[in-house]
Amino acid sequence: MIKGSSEGTIARTIEFAPLNYVDWPSVPTYDKIWEYVLEKFMIASEGRRWVLETVSLSWHRYKSKLKKMYLEAVEKGLNLDELHELVSEDELKDLISYWNTSPAKEQSKKSKRNREKLDDMDTMGPRSYTSLRHKLVINTITYNSQALMYK
Repeated sequence: MIKGSSEGTIARTIEFAPLNYVDWPSVPTYDKIWEYVLEKFMIASEGRRWVLETVSLSWHRYKSKLKKMYLEAVEKGLNLDELHELVSEDELKDLISYWNTSPAKEQSKKSKRNREKLDDMDTMGPRSYTSLRHKLVINTITYNSQALMYK
């Protein structure tokens, strides 16, 4: 199993997950990522989907972090040296060009609005809703409402 930041390291490696693609499905290196993971870890072939989803989440998180750093640098009038340490100049130019397009700005606004609508964040910690639901079913005679989960 991949532990800790291994999937994050893969997501930040230009050979595996170039940042200048708009979305994860268009990244052409799935096979390369899977081959690398198989060299480093013992994972059954059934784990391929999970590995790629995990790398995808890390890739999105990393791009989000870079965008936040970029926007803060622009707001403060700072140079982009810190970002150039993390990303190649060509990739950063591509990212900035994309972030400044109308579709990207609209998607960002839409995502922010959707995020603001969330009034109950997932704060279960290491215990899943499924395990909590199972415990409630065992401990109660009738279980017909998810409201019990929030007590």
